[in-house]
Amino acid sequence: MRGVNVTELGRLEGFRVGSVGPLLITVFDQTATVERLTLLDTLQGRFITRNPKMYALNVIIGVAVQQPEPAVREKAAALQQKYDAANVAAVTVLAVKGLGAVLARGFLAALALVSGGSKPTQVFKTLAEAVTWLRGLPNAPAALKALEVSEVEAFVAGVK
Repeated sequence: MRGVNVTELGRLEGFRVGSVGPLLITVFDQTATVERLTLLDTLQGRFITRNPKMYALNVIIGVAVQQPEPAVREKAAALQQKYDAANVAAVTVLAVKGLGAVLARGFLAALALVSGGSKPTQVFKTLAEAVTWLRGLPNAPAALKALEVSEVEAFVAGVK
């Protein structure tokens, strides 16, 4: 099963959603918007009907050092709550450099600690670190174990 391809589920400019088995991959060029989160909600709802236990890989390839608008924060919180029961583990990759990336990674790591969730979550700098972590999860499904970094990198590179 090595070399499995990422299947694109949907896209908007600067945003792409795909899957490999039970892994849902979201790629943002910078930040979430209500439009992007609305599409994610639709796609994730369909995805969950086929994969009731979901792993999430969120990739952000640019960092806007600003607080999201209230409507975006509310929509993101609602989606997190809506799909929490199906989520087995989540990883976020901030694939950028600089002070903004350091601050954002620190914020996300701290948020994961204080949220007290029982599901494994991690924040990484690189896709290689994230994929390695996902493959090493206890009871990781075959699709995760077969996931190649190059396949995810190719999918991420397709965000325009």
